[in-house]
Amino acid sequence: MVLSSSIAGGASFGGAAPSEAPIATPLPGTDTRQPTPSRTRIPPSETLAPTPTRTLAPGQTIVASVGDLVGTWTAWYVEFGRGFIRHHQDGTWEIAATVAQLDSDPALHGTLQFEGAEMTTWDTDCGTGVTEVRITRENGVPVRLDFRKIRDRCAGRVADMGRGMVWVGP
Repeated sequence: MVLSSSIAGGASFGGAAPSEAPIATPLPGTDTRQPTPSRTRIPPSETLAPTPTRTLAPGQTIVASVGDLVGTWTAWYVEFGRGFIRHHQDGTWEIAATVAQLDSDPALHGTLQFEGAEMTTWDTDCGTGVTEVRITRENGVPVRLDFRKIRDRCAGRVADMGRGMVWVGP
């Protein structure tokens, strides 16, 4: 759009007093219509699901293999109070009220396996449950396990794992 300037009241631009404001007017034959927005459809972009934030305590890592759990741990169990669990390299485990009972008469036994950061555990009382396991180490030595339920309908197991476990030894 080409514009010419004139001063309010009909005076030309060159003779205008400093206090008068110029008015812009289109030249004859100039198109003054505004452009019409186009209706171009932009395809939607792929929406990604948000990634959950994992906040880890100092010295804590997410467990992704059975080897990180191997050994004896103590915990507080709903059924009998303080007890012990022993994890084996082959993914089997036993729970008992005392360390001696782990070898002779465990109260419960089962299996576990990892797929990435998810531990699937199975036992005869509860069936299958999926959990995220976090291990805390000090100077390379295991200290504590903490669990975050992913999918598990067994209230007893969820309560037991919700208390965490403390390292006893190999």
